[in-house]
Amino acid sequence: MRQQPEGRLGQYSGMTPERLLALHSGVMDIGDVLPPTEATYGEEVSFAKGSPLVYPDFGVKFLGTTRSLPIIRWRFEVRTDNETVEVESLTGGVRDSTVFTIAGRRFSLDVCELGRDESWTIVVTPA
Repeated sequence: MRQQPEGRLGQYSGMTPERLLALHSGVMDIGDVLPPTEATYGEEVSFAKGSPLVYPDFGVKFLGTTRSLPIIRWRFEVRTDNETVEVESLTGGVRDSTVFTIAGRRFSLDVCELGRDESWTIVVTPA
């Protein structure tokens, strides 16, 4: 049986034994091991917990939801090198915009349902 290089599970995976243990123990999300997704303003982008989206001016990370029927609260972390803000968007069957400010600029974040399969996307635009 071939041995992996010490400290790595695969030459290209970037998955170390420590990261695998953290993932297995629930300390990290599967999205934490996925590469960031490049996104542009005005584009509908799918998101997953822990998987970062990278916009030209900041990154967005989905933190999770809470539900109080019929309202769903969607929590996102928006981060630049110097600033972090938490953005919460509410949906209740309609598209709803949340305006936030980061790095001195205002943006709008919309959470959108794609269809009956309950897949969701976000759209970020300058406000």
